[in-house]
Amino acid sequence: MKKFVLFCGFLLILGLVTHAQDGTLDSTFNSVGFKQQSGFYGSNVTCAVQPDGRIIVAGKNNQNKRVVMRFLQNGTPDSTFNLTGIVNSTHPIGNYLDAYKVLIQPDGKILVIGQAFDASFKNRVCVNRYNPDGTADATFGASGMVQLGAIGVESDLAFDAALLSSGKFVVGAYSLESNSGVYKYSVIRFNTDGTVDPSFDVDGIA
Repeated sequence: MKKFVLFCGFLLILGLVTHAQDGTLDSTFNSVGFKQQSGFYGSNVTCAVQPDGRIIVAGKNNQNKRVVMRFLQNGTPDSTFNLTGIVNSTHPIGNYLDAYKVLIQPDGKILVIGQAFDASFKNRVCVNRYNPDGTADATFGASGMVQLGAIGVESDLAFDAALLSSGKFVVGAYSLESNSGVYKYSVIRFNTDGTVDPSFDVDGIA
């Protein structure tokens, strides 16, 4: 049941803000004002609303794969998104962790920012980009995915991101520098194709 709680909270808030002015649940959203959906595992789920009102929700499943779902304004799964309303993205070594931010580009493409294990099983910043129909965007990184190398010694965790007017995007992250708990904070700027922008602080990372 834990895996439903945060997800339902996001959709409940969206329903309240969008329609209900008096604080009651909005019955035009899934008839009851909230939506429970299986497929997510863990405590972190993130979401964003497209300009047309459709809702993108991202997290991970119990196999640690990145999960992205799209819902219509009324709370039903959007069958035009990967035919089923859901995409499960795999990783070359099979180890995805939580998604922490969803960004909707002006062209409708979807960025999902979080982290994944590298070959040494240390967290590294990882970004997926999807076309509006839910397919992986082949023009972004390797088959729609970019994973950075090490910024910190032990691990790197992405927790926020924002789009820039130029089409580039920035990711805020923090790195664990030692097992004793020394942390450093980073901002990474990406070009539209997923490469790190070397015009930002020489190597793209400040």
